[in-house]
Amino acid sequence: MNILMRELRQGLRVFGIWAVGLAFLMLGGPVKFDGMSAAGAGSMNALLERMPRALLALFGMGDGNIETLGGFYAVLSFYAALVVACYAISLGTAAVGRELQDKTCDFLFTRPRSRAHILAMKLLGGLILLTALCLLNLVFSLAAPPLYGMENTVVQPMLLFCLGVYLTGLLFFALGALLTVLLPRAEQAAQLSWAALLLVYGLCVACDMDERLGFLRPLNVLRCFGTREVLEGQPHPGYAIALVVVSGGMLTAAFLCFRRKDLNAQ
Repeated sequence: MNILMRELRQGLRVFGIWAVGLAFLMLGGPVKFDGMSAAGAGSMNALLERMPRALLALFGMGDGNIETLGGFYAVLSFYAALVVACYAISLGTAAVGRELQDKTCDFLFTRPRSRAHILAMKLLGGLILLTALCLLNLVFSLAAPPLYGMENTVVQPMLLFCLGVYLTGLLFFALGALLTVLLPRAEQAAQLSWAALLLVYGLCVACDMDERLGFLRPLNVLRCFGTREVLEGQPHPGYAIALVVVSGGMLTAAFLCFRRKDLNAQ
């Protein structure tokens, strides 16, 4: 328990910074939607139709009608997934690699606790912080429409989008932890995790630009549930279940490999 509390205390300040950034995104973003509503129906879509599809895809607006509250929130949810994925990578790599970077391995891993117990407490601490940020994402999402005097007609899609954001974060959290165990240096694991996120973002943009690349959708983990599927009330849970299984598999592999990791590797 002391290890868990230590992990939570160390991550609290960084958590606060990410939470403030997410609040600005999810509570400040609807200001744009409120402005579009005041400008009149069709004005924003007319503007977007004149913009290159590649540019729309870069900003996550290649799928859905942003003049509806559901379509606009889908774009915000895409940005939230990027934010949470970045935070999850930092949590996953720090859970395993912090002692190597701070050179406190001898202090921590000579205590009367098994490696598995220590890693479990550290990963649990990261998972608690990740879950807390995703719960804040849900709270901010539900609080935003009433804040601007709008009726929230998309509560169920919001819940699904927030669940998708959480599953995306869980996947990158597990990936960061596994790579930190497998690679000799925590910096290498972080760099490879960031590269994986950048690759996934590129695939997401490519799929939005060209519908013929729909076969790559299983690799688009930034959108756990498709925008149209959610807004039409027909989400497919199979992909979400697959993300949970893959994340659990990577965390299990991290535990198994951590027993043989050379903690003196620099």
